[in-house]
Amino acid sequence: ALQRAVALRPTYFSALFALGHARERLGDFLGAAREFGAAAAANPRDFDARFRQATSLRRGQDFAAALACYRQAGTLDRERQPVEFWIAALGGAPMPPHPPARHLVTLFDEYARAYDQHQREQLHYQVPELLLAAAQQLGLMPPLDILDGGCGTGLCGAAFRTFGGRIDGVDLSPRMLDQARARGGFDRLLQGELTQVLRQSPSGRYDLVLAGDVLPYIGDLQDLFPVVQAALRPEGWFLFTVEQGEGLQLRPNGRYAHGQAYVAEMAEAAGLAPRLAAPGILAEEYRQPSLGTVFALQRR
Repeated sequence: ALQRAVALRPTYFSALFALGHARERLGDFLGAAREFGAAAAANPRDFDARFRQATSLRRGQDFAAALACYRQAGTLDRERQPVEFWIAALGGAPMPPHPPARHLVTLFDEYARAYDQHQREQLHYQVPELLLAAAQQLGLMPPLDILDGGCGTGLCGAAFRTFGGRIDGVDLSPRMLDQARARGGFDRLLQGELTQVLRQSPSGRYDLVLAGDVLPYIGDLQDLFPVVQAALRPEGWFLFTVEQGEGLQLRPNGRYAHGQAYVAEMAEAAGLAPRLAAPGILAEEYRQPSLGTVFALQRR
């Protein structure tokens, strides 16, 4: 029906926009970009059409065209979406140390209900299992008081339930916390940015802090590691995953990668001793393995 409507009226903005979303849902990102581009041509002042065109081009890995479209979107409205962040992710501006908080809230609020199924069934997400294997390799024994930082829907917390103690969860997204609450198993759930929440928390509260697939959405670690160190009891553990890279990098997918030397430098400065750095496959992205590292740091 949408295609018929567009055939009859090629500048039918609403039909073109809806057709772009339909192609996006089918994974035809470059086809979606063509529809959103036609919608943007039909209404050149519409920010959403140009922004969706840019995003579809980026997801279709046509990064040069995506960068040009994000720049066009930025001339229309720089406030409604994190245009500057995506321009930086595509190499068109200096790398920001962190992603915009409102971008993460929007992203994960919209993703929350489909998160578990998409991660497990389509992306073959393995982060909870990798963290659990690391804890077992290190000989961690219950009971442990645990903070699941960036807990999302509670997948990591559920994997570590047998280690509690108590398990608290923190996440920036209210709707992800709703999913974690429905899953159960947490003693307390807090909404907020992890570094800020830890900064306001009592010292020496936890034996173990988890951050499964969280640091790619934090970026620079120089503020996070000291507050994690303060939150841990003596000889407490910080287990987390990163996406493999060199130094600190912002990638076109909007996530940060962290090199092993960079993590070690940040850990040393914060009084955390590296005990484990194990490579692993975190999930799949564009049907390719997403390579990462599982780190274990211990409070000195």
